[in-house]
Amino acid sequence: MIEQQGGRLGGQDVELGLHNPTQASGDRKPVGRVAEVADELEALLADQVRVLGPDHPDALATRGSVAYCLGESGRAAEATDQLEVLLADQIRVLGLDHPDTLLTRHVLVGYLGNT
Repeated sequence: MIEQQGGRLGGQDVELGLHNPTQASGDRKPVGRVAEVADELEALLADQVRVLGPDHPDALATRGSVAYCLGESGRAAEATDQLEVLLADQIRVLGLDHPDTLLTRHVLVGYLGNT
């Protein structure tokens, strides 16, 4: 269990599910709500970066989820831009063969093929 230390961890931060980027979106992925999910994930990402740091694997995964939601809501160019930056960061932090890096590469290729 995480104990509160100087007000930085515990309480609301723990309840946010900082370790699981899909918790914030829950069941709200039906068509038409993707933009709302992206907004929630962006808020989660801000908390993850603040608490865990920008290179934490959960923060990187949430960045991928945000980009995916942007693409699914019709903002493919913005999603592509974010995925390109994310891919470079994942290669630097996780390595070329990490499953998250490979997934980002796959999603990016899909969006590049549709733009």
